[in-house]
Amino acid sequence: MHGLVRQRLEQSDEPYDLPAGEPLTLASYAAGPQIEVYLEHLAVGAVLPEMPLFLGQDRYVHVPLEATYHEAYRGRVDTLTLPWRPLMIIETTDSDKGVQAVLEQIEIDPRVCNGNPVVRGTRIPVAVILDHLAAGESWQSILNGFPELSREDIVAVLGFARHLVENTEIVPAQVS
Repeated sequence: MHGLVRQRLEQSDEPYDLPAGEPLTLASYAAGPQIEVYLEHLAVGAVLPEMPLFLGQDRYVHVPLEATYHEAYRGRVDTLTLPWRPLMIIETTDSDKGVQAVLEQIEIDPRVCNGNPVVRGTRIPVAVILDHLAAGESWQSILNGFPELSREDIVAVLGFARHLVENTEIVPAQVS
């Protein structure tokens, strides 16, 4: 969307293509007699950069997006009240060779993407791949958009999701 806005502001007919492997776009706009657009492209799971927040025509401050995101996320989680809470325990046995293979391709590390499950070595969250699949995207389209992924990675994401669904107990909270 931001690329199209920039294209229109520059009155250009050339298509705006996202850089390969960087499907996310951050944008900051400086309004005034002439509108300026600052775009930053990044890969899924990449650390968010600082971006300018314009306070006036010639006045701005840099906003540390990564730190701001983490603080907002923590605040939201701390105050979020749900009528249920999920309990997730991932256990495997020697007979669960398929599950063990899936879990070897999925990484959960608190230092990577806030501890959300990612495809090992990519910083691509499992949830992002599931979102693309849920939106009806083909496997080939996903592989084109994320060239660092393989078909086996998508199979692992689906296997991981299946394992969680089969082994997650939802316990109703006591509401008083």
